[in-house]
Amino acid sequence: MKCLLALLLFGLGSTWAQIITSGQCPTPPVVENFDLDAFMGEWREVARYAHRYTQNTHCNSVIYSPNEHPVRNVWVEHKYIVYPGAVMMSSYGVAMHNDEQGARMNASFSGMPDPFGDYWVIDTDYTNFAFIWGCFQVSDNIKGEYYWLLSRDEDDFSADVQNRVNELAEEYLIARHIETTRHDLFYCVNRVEPDGNAKVEEGNVVESKVAEMRSKRVNV
Repeated sequence: MKCLLALLLFGLGSTWAQIITSGQCPTPPVVENFDLDAFMGEWREVARYAHRYTQNTHCNSVIYSPNEHPVRNVWVEHKYIVYPGAVMMSSYGVAMHNDEQGARMNASFSGMPDPFGDYWVIDTDYTNFAFIWGCFQVSDNIKGEYYWLLSRDEDDFSADVQNRVNELAEEYLIARHIETTRHDLFYCVNRVEPDGNAKVEEGNVVESKVAEMRSKRVNV
C-alpha cells in the first residue's frame, strides 16, 4: 500500500503539482458571472506553485483563445524561456468552459494526467489580475494543489489589487511554496524566437549582443 501511494504521489505530484498536502480538496467560491470573452487574451505570469514542466522557466506568459471544439473550447498557450537558453518556447493545453460551471473550468496540459483537472478562476477583474487555483484528490486524505497569479501588464499591482491578492493567498495558499516568476532576465526582453531570429526591444542592445550573450549563457 505504501509503495502504491508513493507511486501515486510521484506520478501525479511531479507531473501536475508539486504541492502535496493532507486532507480533502476544498470548494472555494469563484468569480461570479464569469466573462470568458473578457478573460481571453494574453496574461503575464507573476507567481505560481512549483511544477515539473515549469522548472527553470522564466519570462512566462499565457494566452487564452477560442478553440473550435464543442467541449474543449479554450485553447491555452504557455510561453516561456528555459534557463540557460534564450529561445522562447511554448507548450499547449485546452480548457473546458460552460455557462453552468462558469469560472470552474477544467484544463489539461502536456504531461498532465487525465481526466482534466480543476482550473478555477477564484478571482479576476479581467484588466489587472487573475488568481487561478485547482486541486485534485490523490487519495482519501491526500491532495495536490496548483496555483497561478496572472497580470495583464508589466506594472506592479495597485494597492487595492495587491491587497486582494494577499487576502486570497492567505486564505488558499501555502506561502513557502509560492515562486515568483522572473521577468527581469536579459532574455525576457532580448530573446531569440524559435526561428532563430533575435527579438530586441527598442533602446536595448543590438542583435549581435544577443547572440554573444546567448553563446556565453549569461544570466543578467
